[in-house]
Amino acid sequence: QIVGRHHTITPSRLCYLEQRILFQKAHSAAITQSPDNSVTMVSCGEDFERIKELAFEQPTFVSKEHIENELIPGTIQATVLIAALFIVYSTAGRCFAPKREAQVIYNTAYQITNMTVNAILGAMGAYFYFHVLDHMKPSVDNLVLGYRSIYPLACLQLGKNLWALPLAATGIVHEPPAKMAHHIAVVLVVLASSVFSTGFNYFGPFLFGILELSSVPLAVVLLFKENPDLIKRHPKEYTMVRMLFAASFLYIRWYIYLPLKWVMLRLVAFRVYASYESGQYLLFSAGCLAWVAAFFIAVLQVYWGILIIQSVLKFASKPSSPSIKA
Repeated sequence: QIVGRHHTITPSRLCYLEQRILFQKAHSAAITQSPDNSVTMVSCGEDFERIKELAFEQPTFVSKEHIENELIPGTIQATVLIAALFIVYSTAGRCFAPKREAQVIYNTAYQITNMTVNAILGAMGAYFYFHVLDHMKPSVDNLVLGYRSIYPLACLQLGKNLWALPLAATGIVHEPPAKMAHHIAVVLVVLASSVFSTGFNYFGPFLFGILELSSVPLAVVLLFKENPDLIKRHPKEYTMVRMLFAASFLYIRWYIYLPLKWVMLRLVAFRVYASYESGQYLLFSAGCLAWVAAFFIAVLQVYWGILIIQSVLKFASKPSSPSIKA
């Protein structure tokens, strides 16, 4: 036996430690940083065994009390408040611009509502990210099980998408098919994160909150496009907002989000596979659906980012044309 100052290391334990050292050398370090050193990421290869253990130890769902007393009421309240905000903005639009087409008024109110809610989501995400998460030692247990306290963020994100879907589906506001599919995918991902005990809520403050900060300038761009007279009156401001949106989207949703999302997708894939091995077939089916939805969201970010880069290059080639379509 090898005796240390505080504990004894048996030969079997020493062999295990040697295996762990070799394993760590074969994989990346357990804790790394994103390119700008702002988002902690945890590699998942060496933690697969612990994730498998959690699959056997934990119940499938969070407590019934949490769902009935916090998640459902919070989501309903968020949906109702956002709908009320939309009604207020729509009513104000009809009062101040009675000659405008109803579709334009509704689309404008929709974008202002989105801008307001996304700003709140971004602020909430930043608060949880900087004041609640433990970035110094994000253990596997905390990554997978912890941080249920961020549920208000999930409720607001669910409320926003549940409010937007019927408006777009009924034609009250105009949303392209890709955006409607994005709403559905977000609902699936947030639901899975909220109701299953292994919800990976460590990633929630960024994915459900901070990520939406880039949507605030997008709402302003779409406001300009809904009201072409604003582009004619304020061409410089329109150009500045477009550039701000492009920069924020590429920085937040490509530079930071994509590496973080890759880490999360790998961890969730391990958890989904472990649920199959442990016989949790409901969780396995729902986990596969949520994983596909999360992957689809990441693909959309890449697709939209490419469109943004093309738009910026096109705009740069014709700097005197502020009305170029975004």
